[in-house]
Amino acid sequence: MALWGWQPSRDGRLLAYITAASGSDQLEIRVRDVEKKPDYDEVLRWCRFTFIAWKDDNSGFFYNRYPEPGSVPPEDAQAYSRLYWHQVGTSQADDTLIYERPMQRN
Repeated sequence: MALWGWQPSRDGRLLAYITAASGSDQLEIRVRDVEKKPDYDEVLRWCRFTFIAWKDDNSGFFYNRYPEPGSVPPEDAQAYSRLYWHQVGTSQADDTLIYERPMQRN
């Protein structure tokens, strides 16, 4: 597993970090409490070339991801990137879709 990127929260207490396995462009995001050292339970999957933008109060961040495998035809698995809101400490299944362009494959 390789570290692909990271973004600390504004106060530096939390760190969202992005990993890739075996040179893949399929990325996963995890969140760590920097002072206490453990990672939160959630793992955000189906990301590629993603970014992280924290909210000022550390409650969560915005990131982009692609459709869950099996939810679209195989030829669209790497298309239709969407912007989501992730609340720290919650499951990815609870993330809120913020923005998408369903007519544009990207």
